[in-house]
Parts: sequence; C-alpha cells; structure tokens
Amino acid sequence: MSKFWVSKILAFSLFCQAGYAFLLDGSTVRPNGGSQYLTTRHYVQLMDSLYEEKQARHQLEQIVATLQTKLDAMNNYGGQQAINLTTYILPYVSRLEKQEKELKAVQTRYGNLLQTKDAEITKLSSTMTVLEQNYTSLLHDSTVTQANYKTLKLEVEGLKQIKNLDVANGLQETKNDINMLKASNQARSQDFLALYNLTISAKKDISISKKELDNIYNGSVVDTKIQDLNDKMYRLEMSHNLTSLQVNTNVKKVGFTARGGRIISGDLIEFTDIMTSYGLSMHSAYTGGIYHVTYPGYYLITINIFATKDAYFYIRKNNAEIVAAIVHYNGSENGFHMASASAFVQLSSGDTVRIKGFRVGSVDGTSSMTIVRI
Repeated sequence: MSKFWVSKILAFSLFCQAGYAFLLDGSTVRPNGGSQYLTTRHYVQLMDSLYEEKQARHQLEQIVATLQTKLDAMNNYGGQQAINLTTYILPYVSRLEKQEKELKAVQTRYGNLLQTKDAEITKLSSTMTVLEQNYTSLLHDSTVTQANYKTLKLEVEGLKQIKNLDVANGLQETKNDINMLKASNQARSQDFLALYNLTISAKKDISISKKELDNIYNGSVVDTKIQDLNDKMYRLEMSHNLTSLQVNTNVKKVGFTARGGRIISGDLIEFTDIMTSYGLSMHSAYTGGIYHVTYPGYYLITINIFATKDAYFYIRKNNAEIVAAIVHYNGSENGFHMASASAFVQLSSGDTVRIKGFRVGSVDGTSSMTIVRI
C-alpha cells in the first residue's frame, strides 16, 4: 500500500515540473483580438502558486523519502523480527506438535479404554440381568419356603397336639393299668391266701388219709379215699390255675390294626391308615412300615393283603422270615386277590416286625395288618 502512494506522489511531481517548464517558455506571445490573455499579474500569481506548489512538492518528496526510509527500515526490522519470532516460536511449535502427538496417543488410549469400559458395562449389564433373574427366583423360592415353613409349623403344632393327646392317653392308660395292677394284686393276695388255706387243708386231709390207710385194709374203702384225694387234688390244681390266670391279667395290653397297604422302598409294605390302637404311641411305634417293639411278650400277627396274582408276602422278625403267603389264582381275571397269613411269635424290646413282598405288582388299599400282644 505504501509503495502505491509513493508512485502516485512521484507522478504528480513530474506533472507539475512539466507544466512549470511550459509556462516559463519565452516564445509565448500575446494573443490578438479581444479574447482573454495572460497578464503580468496573472503570471506573477501563477508563478507564486507554482512556487508554493514546488515548495509543497519538495516537502512532500522529503516526506515521501522519509516514509520510504522508514518503510525500508520497517521491512528490514519486520524481517529480522519475523526471523526472531520464527526462532522463538519454533520450540513452541515443536512442543505443540509433540503435545499433539501425545494428545492423539492419549485419545487413542482413552478410546481403547472407553471401548473396554463399554464392553465391561455391557457385561455388567448382562450380569445384572442374570442377578435380577436370580433374585426373582430366590424371592420366589423364599416365598415358597415361607409357605412351606408355615405349613410345616402347622403340621408340627398338630403333631404336638397329637403327641400331647397321646401322652395324656398314655398317662390315663398307665393310671388304669396301675389301678388294674392294684386290683389284681389284691385279688392275687386273696387267691394266694385261699391257696394257702387249701394247701393246709390238703395236708391235713392227706395226714388223715394216711392214718386211715394204715388202719383200713378193705379195698373198697381204699378206693373211695383215693377218689376223694383225687377230687381234692383236682380242686387244688384248679385253684392254682385260677391264680396263674389272675397273674397273667397283669400283662400290659398293646396292639393296633392298620390298613391302606402300599409298596415303598425295597418291596416293603406300609399300612398307612391306623384304624385302631391301644397302649402305643403310633408316631414312634410304627414308622415306615416297621413296628418297633417296646413291650416284650408274645404277639399275634395277622395280614390280609389284596394284590395281583403270584405275589409273595413274608412276616419277618428282625428281617428273619417267620411265615409266608402267596396270592394264588388260576383264573384269567387280572384283578386283586387276597393272601392271608398269621404268626404267633415271642418278641423282645427293640425287635422289629415288617411285611416284605416279592414279585408284587401293586397292593390294594383295602389290605390290612393286625399286631396284638397276648
């Protein structure tokens, strides 16, 4: 822009010099006629104007020269400053380029890290979904468990009531047994007293009979006396049997009848419905198809089982076979047929009684079993 103005000023200066040279030319003549012409005054004024213009142009040239010098100086100083600035800026540019590379590396690293985190977040989301499903399942299981717990609690309460009832019944039975034993002991004492009296009387009769036998030699009299002795001995034996019978009445009466047979593990037959029982706590005495003996003595065991034909059943004491029964049917009907068996057995405390089957297809619910202490 400065060079443009300098060229304009130089062109204007040359134009003015050319005009001044033209005015100072001595060949200029006065025009003829009445037309206007240049007078001395006009000339002087023009010359004064040109002088002033020359002065102004000279000043302008000086100003232009000064401006050109300053412009050159500025160009030289600007170039040096540009060099200095470039030298000063280059380390920063290198540093910025290095930082840009580091920034790109950081961006790449953080981009990879972001992708890794996105994958982990996706995995965690899947895990969270699975955990929510597991929590829902556990919540459902907890609800079912609570319901089962309430049901079991009700069953336990029922069992407690039944147990208390069994205990109360057992206590009442024990009291009845004690009263029965007291009465039996009293009756037995009276029987022993009567037996003692009969024994003394028999001894007296025997002594008298011996004396009579020593004094009497008639056979018919001897036969009569012997008959009398036989009658007395018979009465003595009857009295002894009566006493034994009174003693046997002190045996505790226990027993039960169950029905509703079914097959459980190992062809073991379980009778699920207790129809009648006496003197036993059935929750402990008969469990899982096995009778556990708590009162030793002689027992009568009977079974009546309805099953498919060719099935075998065994009454077992401590897994030892006592008696067997077989469903034998020659007809073509494939329904249920009955097999019966009975056993009289001596059992000790801790022994077990069970009914085992062999080749048993199924058992009807009307089957039954009775175990009684005699």
